[in-house]
Amino acid sequence: MVDRKRIYGPENTSLIITEKKQVSFTKRERPLDNIRPLYFDLGTIPQASGSAFIEAGSMKIICAVYGPKQISKNQGVLNCDFKFAPFSRLERRGYAKDEQEKDFSLVLEQALTPAIQLENLPKSKLDLYVTVLESDGTFASLAGAITCASLALANAGIAMYDLVTGCSAGFIDNVSGLDLTEDEEYMAEGNLLTNKALL
Repeated sequence: MVDRKRIYGPENTSLIITEKKQVSFTKRERPLDNIRPLYFDLGTIPQASGSAFIEAGSMKIICAVYGPKQISKNQGVLNCDFKFAPFSRLERRGYAKDEQEKDFSLVLEQALTPAIQLENLPKSKLDLYVTVLESDGTFASLAGAITCASLALANAGIAMYDLVTGCSAGFIDNVSGLDLTEDEEYMAEGNLLTNKALL
């Protein structure tokens, strides 16, 4: 029996292969100590308690916060879920969470928990979901996710000590630069991620 509602793909497909560009900081359009121009939008997802969208160059990240919800534990809890969309990069990612996404979820939780006044949320939990819609650098995506999640928490009206921002850096030919793109990360000899509460 034929499923008339299913749309079948083409019988023959070909994989698009792109080579990594050879990049250096000397050919960079922006100064080494500058990040990409940022665009923010709050309240992007009406059903969520708070949400934010961030765009930096070709990188796009969206975050939603749900809660606080009641739980049995005495102390407030923050649950973070980080996910690259399957279509976020040229190399298609799987739907199931991989080890890198699990690690990034933990990093996100560790970066944001100290900034939230969880003592004011007893027996409550916050669920935070970050999805990278378009990636332009793995560590840059994580740094953008930290900033985006912080804005979403503020949009949800969660009491915080301060906003948290994230930034990535790397070394190419013994020269350091901020906010590396994917091609720059591929050529980098080392990468660094930092987060800081705005004071």
